[in-house]
Amino acid sequence: MALDIHRLCLLASVSIDMQWIPRDLNIIADDISKFVDLDDYSINDRVFYSLDELWGPHTCDRFACHYNAKLPKFNTRFYQPGTSGFSLEVSSLMDKLRSTVLASRAHGTSLNYTRIFNRWRSFATEVLGIVAVFPVEPIHCALFLQYLLDSTKSVSTINCAFYAFKWLHDLAGVGSPTSHPTVVAVKEGAIRLSSCPVKHRKEPLEAEHLRQLMERTDMNDLLQLRNLVMFVLAFSGFLRFSELSLIRAKDIKFSNGFISVFIEKSKADQLREGQSVVIAESGSSLCPVTLLKLYMNSSHLSLDSGEYIFRPISASNSCKRLVSVNKPISYSTYRQSFKKYFRDIVPDITNFSTHSAKSGGATGRWASVSAKNTYIKDSLASRLDVSKSLSL
Repeated sequence: MALDIHRLCLLASVSIDMQWIPRDLNIIADDISKFVDLDDYSINDRVFYSLDELWGPHTCDRFACHYNAKLPKFNTRFYQPGTSGFSLEVSSLMDKLRSTVLASRAHGTSLNYTRIFNRWRSFATEVLGIVAVFPVEPIHCALFLQYLLDSTKSVSTINCAFYAFKWLHDLAGVGSPTSHPTVVAVKEGAIRLSSCPVKHRKEPLEAEHLRQLMERTDMNDLLQLRNLVMFVLAFSGFLRFSELSLIRAKDIKFSNGFISVFIEKSKADQLREGQSVVIAESGSSLCPVTLLKLYMNSSHLSLDSGEYIFRPISASNSCKRLVSVNKPISYSTYRQSFKKYFRDIVPDITNFSTHSAKSGGATGRWASVSAKNTYIKDSLASRLDVSKSLSL
């Protein structure tokens, strides 16, 4: 190990200055260095090879140490050079700890941070020629951001790298290069240089578009009714497809004059508590509450079931019904239905997308704690006024 450290220091141009530490200030390491396992037995090599021929090949020596392991991969009680893991209980806790730490960020964010760090690792070793890739020096961080600017010209990628470095260094309890003025300046400059105005912003749906769709809908056709209800509910509840598709029958509560829809997972729900969206009954032919009730009755959905309400539909002998497999409708089906049904209604279908049915943040599902506190003060009546104002 001493030779490995010496070689690593030579490669990284690092000099080591030796310093004696009194035993009283190094109690734990001193105790471990004097630990002798008197029960450290091992099987005879010839016996092991015979057993390996009978029931092998074996891949890991689970209870060993660096001098008596029978296989290249082995586990030890304490850390030793070459060990693949130490203490089954500690290894299990380490695996769980890793998962718990990653769960502190959204799954997609954790994946993006992992990808960007692997990209940094390749850049550091192949371009910069450095071995120690963590912690990241400010100059190396700045060079990496410049590399991302040149290769991707993507604001999201640059932001992802910046905040991934900050998060990882904060976790490790070491100073982050993202606090260095040069790195901050490079990040802000890269964002300015790579930013461009949105050229193809999609148009929002209007209530009149939905009204025309309803006039063309055969209410006795379950497929047409399902699609109409999906689009009306997305419009009146300001729902993304990812929220709409995961609604289960038990998430819906019909009350006097309105419905409440519980959204378990939402992009805007950073508190991860789940949010309830309330939609008022309008009394018109396009009323979201009336249409949803008609659809649930037509599809024989029970309000206390865990079934997804928007599922694929099968047809046989002129009879249409929801498939028995409890899986939500796919995004491709939702998108194709949107394009098909609104093609002859909106001026230019290419200017509309599935997101057109959703408007931002008026139902009280907020992306910050301060906004949530404002929402808590709102009465039910004021929240219902939002959907009443949509002219449905």
